[in-house]
Amino acid sequence: MRARWSMALVLAQVVTALTASAADFTLLGYFGTPLSISDDGKVVLLYTSSAYYLLEDGVLTPLSSLPGWPADAQAVDMSGDGQVIAGNAATPARPYAYDEGFIWSGGVTTYLAIDGTAGPYVDALSGDGGTVAGRDAGGLYSWSAGTFTPLQSIVDAGFPGSLFSARVLDVSHDGSVAVGYNKVTNNHCYQCDWAVRWDGGSVTKLDDLLVPPPPNPDVSELMRTLVLSDDGLVAAGTVRATPTEPHHFRIDPTGVGYVDDTADCACAVQDISRDGSRMVGRITPSSGAPGAGLWDLANGPRLVTDVLLDDFGVAVPAGYDLLRGYLISADGRTLVGRATPTGGGAELWIATLEGPPAVPALTPLGGAALALLVGTTGAWTTARRRSPA
Repeated sequence: MRARWSMALVLAQVVTALTASAADFTLLGYFGTPLSISDDGKVVLLYTSSAYYLLEDGVLTPLSSLPGWPADAQAVDMSGDGQVIAGNAATPARPYAYDEGFIWSGGVTTYLAIDGTAGPYVDALSGDGGTVAGRDAGGLYSWSAGTFTPLQSIVDAGFPGSLFSARVLDVSHDGSVAVGYNKVTNNHCYQCDWAVRWDGGSVTKLDDLLVPPPPNPDVSELMRTLVLSDDGLVAAGTVRATPTEPHHFRIDPTGVGYVDDTADCACAVQDISRDGSRMVGRITPSSGAPGAGLWDLANGPRLVTDVLLDDFGVAVPAGYDLLRGYLISADGRTLVGRATPTGGGAELWIATLEGPPAVPALTPLGGAALALLVGTTGAWTTARRRSPA
């Protein structure tokens, strides 16, 4: 009996080693603001130490060192392949305004200004790197191959009120769909943030697609976090009934959305995967401390610390709390966020939640056990990969 138990234990260890999913968690050692991530999660655009960088394979490359990069510029967004960067540059006439939008690619900077004057301002870049969207004195716009297309305001579409300001927050992969907000003043509220989607020249007020509607649609605050899947069919963001009760909402490909107002979680969305099946942000469980959250269709919202430990056996280093998730790669596998050490301050982190199965080299004992098992049964059945989604 003892010999059989020992062999079973060895075989269980072999099977576990062969079928476990790979996962990594890395503290970067510095504070910063994550701005964009490539589709495969290998390149991150971020701001740290008063400068803009590309992070790849653990190496920080300052954008100022790239050939053709403007002398004084702020980066905003990056294409899915990490080869195109959009931003805003300062001009001699307005050295601190950073309102001259541009696209950088392959050492060449293309400015969007029509007549050489300042503006328009860039807010977002499409995943294919061919379309930018933003704002200028005339309102919101999209730009592609030198052509500007105005984006209609919600007030122009027939909703009552006056437009105070507006902004584009995200663009689909091909640039044909955009999401953002219109800040409107009407009889119900002063400067309401209304989430909107632009598609094919039309504009839709996203509150009208939610079932049930937000607790108070006329005064719900968007909180400036609204994201869009690559195909433009899934939109997600944050509304809140009170300043302390954020809830995420999601517009599915069917065009019908919902507000997650469950009592066990107050959730704020920051980014979304390519197909809209995963989102990252910050969640506040009904019991326990708030922290960086991952939401997926199968499991709903969970703390990233729980996903790492429960699904992959990876523990966050002691003394660190994961504050918020800011970015998720298009494939949904890589997250970037911010942590807070016990002693204070903040630090960036990267987590790869799913990858190819980890297949470590077998020890002689493990190899012998595997050979014995195959020789005895004539068959090998592997366990299904554990996956968070």
